[in-house]
Amino acid sequence: MLAVVIRCFGDTDADGSPLDPVGALDEVMLELVFADLATVEKRLERIDRDLKKGMKELIPERDLLLRCKIQLEAEQPLSGLAMEEDEAKLLRGFSLLSLKPALILANVGEDDLAAPPPAALGAAAAERGLETISLCAQVEAEIAGLEPAEQRVFLDGYGIAEPARPRFIRTCYHALDLISFLTTGPDEARAWTIRRGTRAQQAAGTIHSDFERGFIRAETVAFSELDRYETSAACREAAVLRLEGRDYVVQDGDVITFRFNV
Repeated sequence: MLAVVIRCFGDTDADGSPLDPVGALDEVMLELVFADLATVEKRLERIDRDLKKGMKELIPERDLLLRCKIQLEAEQPLSGLAMEEDEAKLLRGFSLLSLKPALILANVGEDDLAAPPPAALGAAAAERGLETISLCAQVEAEIAGLEPAEQRVFLDGYGIAEPARPRFIRTCYHALDLISFLTTGPDEARAWTIRRGTRAQQAAGTIHSDFERGFIRAETVAFSELDRYETSAACREAAVLRLEGRDYVVQDGDVITFRFNV
């Protein structure tokens, strides 16, 4: 995922030009398109040489890249190009920038820290299907250097509930359609990131392939319930700990113990 930082404070940009956040966003996104166009053209040149050597298996890739080239020459990102799953898989190897999801970070001044992102920038980002959050880079740097207790006092002074980091992470998870489930043990508790809609057996595979291959069941409890009752035994007694099968769709914040046999 790309984080695009747009300056939204002061009267001028870093180069002395009049401040224009929307124009800056347009410029950055266009640069991504041009970078991808250079990548696509370079690969097409190589394919054309290989086709002359009789490598006909490259024709589908060439046809796809020609479609990409048309899209990019129209100054449009590849994220707007309709394609099949096998085509999308083929393009992943090129690390094309305009295919990546992006989050817009409005770098605002201290006086605007508690306010929503600038309306014009937010609207321009939304037209591209992108989310926007505000932060003040200078303030965030100061927060990072404080002890937790000092951070709370500092944040209260600015009228904000939390630093930008957790907001940034939550927004990224939402944009990427990700959730987390938890596992606990005698030595550690750990969060595992999966796609929303992942079923229990596949979620087990994110820990170890043996868990997925030998999956039996998932002992599951919501984190809020575990926090309330404190132990798995108490959750079981309160009937909030459930036994789920392989097709159970894992929910954000589930605490799971996988039972398996290999």
